[in-house]
Amino acid sequence: MLRLREQAESPRLQSQPDYEAIRSRTLTKLKLGRQSAAAKAIDAFIRELDDK
Repeated sequence: MLRLREQAESPRLQSQPDYEAIRSRTLTKLKLGRQSAAAKAIDAFIRELDDK
């Protein structure tokens, strides 16, 4: 029980997902290139996520 309390009280590490890998997989699934409008929109979205 004490161990569960310690885990709940300890700060959790915030890890960021690998945005580049996600971007690449998404573009591949959509069969779009890196310079497409969709890719530029994804890049803008990732920049917004990084700013927060």
